[in-house]
Amino acid sequence: MLLSVLLRALPFFVGTYPTGADYGHHILFAEQFISSGRLPSLIPYFQLGTTEWSVLPGANVLYALIAFASGATALNALPLTLIFAAVETAGVYLLAGRIFRSPQSALIAALIVAALPAGADMMSWAGYPNFIALALMPYVLLAMLNYWHRPTVRSLILSALSTVGMMSIHHLSTLWIVATLFLFAVVHLVIQPALSLKKLLPLGALGIVLGLPVAIAILNLTRVTSAGDVLLAADRFEYSRIMLSDWSFTVTTASSLFLTGGLLALLFNRQLHISDRVLIAAYAVVCAAFAFGWLFGLRFFYTRALFFLPLVAALGAAAMISAWRGVWLRGLIAASVVIMIGMGSITRVQFSVEYYQTLTPRVLDGAAWLRENSQPDDVVVVGTWWGFHMTRLLERPTLVALTPDLVGNPQELPIAADAVSVLMGLENIDAVMAAHDVRFVIVKARSPDIPDPERARQVMNAHPQMRLVYRNLDILIYERVS
Repeated sequence: MLLSVLLRALPFFVGTYPTGADYGHHILFAEQFISSGRLPSLIPYFQLGTTEWSVLPGANVLYALIAFASGATALNALPLTLIFAAVETAGVYLLAGRIFRSPQSALIAALIVAALPAGADMMSWAGYPNFIALALMPYVLLAMLNYWHRPTVRSLILSALSTVGMMSIHHLSTLWIVATLFLFAVVHLVIQPALSLKKLLPLGALGIVLGLPVAIAILNLTRVTSAGDVLLAADRFEYSRIMLSDWSFTVTTASSLFLTGGLLALLFNRQLHISDRVLIAAYAVVCAAFAFGWLFGLRFFYTRALFFLPLVAALGAAAMISAWRGVWLRGLIAASVVIMIGMGSITRVQFSVEYYQTLTPRVLDGAAWLRENSQPDDVVVVGTWWGFHMTRLLERPTLVALTPDLVGNPQELPIAADAVSVLMGLENIDAVMAAHDVRFVIVKARSPDIPDPERARQVMNAHPQMRLVYRNLDILIYERVS
């Protein structure tokens, strides 16, 4: 648990501010919730304030409640996300202990999931809700197995509560767990129809009652994002197909052995209960389906599926390493694997922290200058790295340049494309700036950003209507003049 927390703490404490672009939105949602006392619907300022929130509220409400109760800001509450690193590790330990009936196998699984770089990388780009939901997922699976083996009132309530609670956190994780439990139920209805139906009906009924608010939020999110059309017809995810570099950076090349041989060792181990194996197999099938969905027409941001694989890799490692005879030999192998993966993870996390560094004191200085020297209705264009942050810091209508694969809500696509046109200097740049009455354009002083900041600087410097009005080592601000 300590290893997990320390590895994932780097993105929070290396710089002045946490790394990543996404937490600008988390803070904005939390601040809206605190000020209004209700879940917000429209996103103020972001993409001109015309789009709806396309997130489940769980994680952001958690930050809001912590900030409200403590008197701190939502930004100060963000590092408490690290608690869920320990929560995830403990959950994997408990789940593996339930499946293998061995403390040693459980320890191996917990060490592997703590050492893998996926969680720390997710922290680097500020995917906090996804991280929290993944930390809770082992408990959902564990509660489901406990209920399935001993269907008591207590295990029924715990299974329903843990599932509904996790589903309120993050939409992709909700999709994962719903698909996993659906496959699990279908297989058991085929194997033991009467007994399985006897267990599923009470669980489904209680889940519907307890989860009605979450279900309403999910249905609304599905409406806003046109989820069905996205999964079946969207063509904007082609560039997110998984490459070897993505795989090695997120789940490491070494874990490929655990995701193949280790998983097979788990699934064909007849000493393990059939229901335990079916549940893990269902989860693995869901991971594979979304990771390689382009092979059969499923549209998805495929690389996001990699962040769900550490659980399978950890259980596969426990199954494979536990097959070796001799306690000391198993311990030596486990220690060697954890050290190898952990050292590689530290290197990769250091790279991620540098790559996803966003806010600095100089960036905040630039934002403060722009707020003082602009009017509330002045429209600002900004790139991906600072888009979510500037929405909150400036409180000005913004056009955020997001490439199509990074857009979560299809409502944003036209405005995001217009912002990309401005920063890349496409042929419709003048029409876009005139249509939206763009007043300021913010450009990063150096890479990385989306679009490329070097090209954006060249476009702004060459454009006859743009003049540089503010600069420091991190940020450049251009003003459009007639």
